[in-house]
Parts: sequence; C-alpha cells; structure tokens
Amino acid sequence: MFCSSLKGHLVQLARLVLSLDDCLQQYIKNFEREKINGEQLLHITHQELEELGVTRIGHQELILEAVDLLCAL
Repeated sequence: MFCSSLKGHLVQLARLVLSLDDCLQQYIKNFEREKINGEQLLHITHQELEELGVTRIGHQELILEAVDLLCAL
C-alpha cells in the first residue's frame, strides 16, 4: 500500500499532499516547523490542521481528501 510505505517520510508525504493544489503550498513550512511526520498526517484532524495555520475549511478538506486518496492507492 502506497500510504504505508510513506508513513515515516515527513518531507515526501507532506510535500506531496500539500503540492497537489497550489493554494496548499503556503502550509509546507508550518508542517515542517512542527515536524509533522507521515504517521501524524495520516491521522490529522480539522482541529490539528487549524493549529498548524490551515484555518480555511476548504483547505483542510483538500488536505484530508488528498491523504485519503493516497491511502486508497
């Protein structure tokens, strides 16, 4: 499963998810600063995204949907 193989790779998984849409790239540094790893990203919540500075619900949904899609591969 693609999702399982990337669990421990912060940069690859976070950048991949956040690069899927141009509007999400602004959050990459926040994820890196907080050292969000692949495992955390797979289980991240709306509240945690908000704490990371992702305050727009639409942006949160894009991130969560991207993670779900990657896990479905």
